[in-house]
Order: sequence, then C-alpha cells, then structure tokens
Amino acid sequence: PSSQSARPDHSSANHQCVEACPYCKRRLKNKGRNWRVASGYVFLCDSSTLSDVLSKRLFGAPLKELQRMRATIDEMTKLFLWNTTSRTLYGSFQTEGEAAFNLDASAFGGNFP
Repeated sequence: PSSQSARPDHSSANHQCVEACPYCKRRLKNKGRNWRVASGYVFLCDSSTLSDVLSKRLFGAPLKELQRMRATIDEMTKLFLWNTTSRTLYGSFQTEGEAAFNLDASAFGGNFP
C-alpha cells in the first residue's frame, strides 16, 4: 500500500508552532513526561476488497497517498479500515512495517499497488 498523512514535525528544532496548536499545548504543559499523543489512520475498502485486506493483512491505498502515509504512520499509529459498502469500521490494527509501494502486486486486483 502507499500511505502516510502530513502533519507538522513538532519535534524539529525549526518547528514554528502557533499558540493554538493542540499538540504543542499538551507537549508544553506536560514537559518532562515521557508520553505522546495517539494518532490514527483510516484506510478504505469495499466489499470486493475486504477479503484481500483481511486474508493478506495488507491495507491498500492509491499511490498518491504514499508520501502522506510515510509522514504519518509509525509504530504507535492505530490503523482502521472503513468498509464503504457496509459502512462498517474495523480496527484498531497495528502496523508491521513502513508504508511501501507494491508489497503484493496481486492484491486488490492490482488496483492499489
């Protein structure tokens, strides 16, 4: 699958955050504590791709999402799956590695490498 979503890099020394940023407000309030704000990422499927997702344990997304997924998904990110046909949310799941292109060319009929 290709994935990750963009958000400011709050750990960067160059980060210039505004006062209204909820992440930085919490971080400054709890400075010195070893904690992190939980994040999540939602993948989409329909009834025709659900079986591939569950049997192969592989989420798919359009290639244009790869950069966003790499920027957002890490070992702490909770993953969810939204079936657009049945309107059912599955999850949470945990990542087993970094988002990559074409992990299984046969998955999803080759539509979402």
